[in-house]
Amino acid sequence: MKTKINLLLILVLAGFVLTGCCSMKHCGSCKMQSHNLPQWEYKTVSLIKDNAQLEAQINEASKGGWKLVAVSPQSEGWSNFIFERPKQ
Repeated sequence: MKTKINLLLILVLAGFVLTGCCSMKHCGSCKMQSHNLPQWEYKTVSLIKDNAQLEAQINEASKGGWKLVAVSPQSEGWSNFIFERPKQ
């Protein structure tokens, strides 16, 4: 009976050790992967809220790979349109 308990204890401890080692390797590979995250560049365009002009500007920006991510209202009908895309 004592031998079975000792064997079970050894197996449990070995499991913890192996889990810890795998976690350490995983964390290390995560850090390595963080270098591969995309870098972003941003562009801000200020426009009067004229639908025809606005659609044309957004469509033109999208051709260059830009994606509209935010609109910041300003005064007198002006807004800042913020675009992003992965750095090329």
